[in-house]
Amino acid sequence: MLRKITKDELNRIINNHSKFLQTGDENLRADLHETDLSWVNLKGANLRKANLIGANLEGVNLREADLREADLLMANLEGARFYRTLLHRANLDGANLEGANLYEACLGEADLHGANLYGANLHGASLEEANLSWAKLIGANLSWANLEGANLSWAKLIGANLYEAILKGTNLKEANLKEANLNGAKLT
Repeated sequence: MLRKITKDELNRIINNHSKFLQTGDENLRADLHETDLSWVNLKGANLRKANLIGANLEGVNLREADLREADLLMANLEGARFYRTLLHRANLDGANLEGANLYEACLGEADLHGANLYGANLHGASLEEANLSWAKLIGANLSWANLEGANLSWAKLIGANLYEAILKGTNLKEANLKEANLNGAKLT
């Protein structure tokens, strides 16, 4: 059962988290694991290094938010909006990002192992050195995305759009690229 919190409680947690980022006091770190935050507006929020394991963030607005090094293991982010969001080194292992909008999001070195990105928009996203092994990217838009050095081994990219994507040094071992658009993709 997911925990429910009020808007005031959420604001208090975010304010305390800002103090954690300044002082390093672990008692102030945002702990939102297994919390229902569906359809909340977190535009521009600084949740760097926050604990969001198993949280429900369906439809959340995270536009230009800072989630670097945040733990989103098994989180539900279906339909979430990540326009230009910082997710560098975030843990999204097994997360559900179906239909999420990650337009120009920064996901460098992020862990998206086994994540569901079915129909997600990753146009222009930075995914350098990201782990997308076993990820489901069926019908995803990765046009103009930078996947240099990323691990896409065993990923399902069926019908994905990789138009003009940068794939230099990308591990595509056993990746399923059936009907994927690779026009203009840079492989070397």
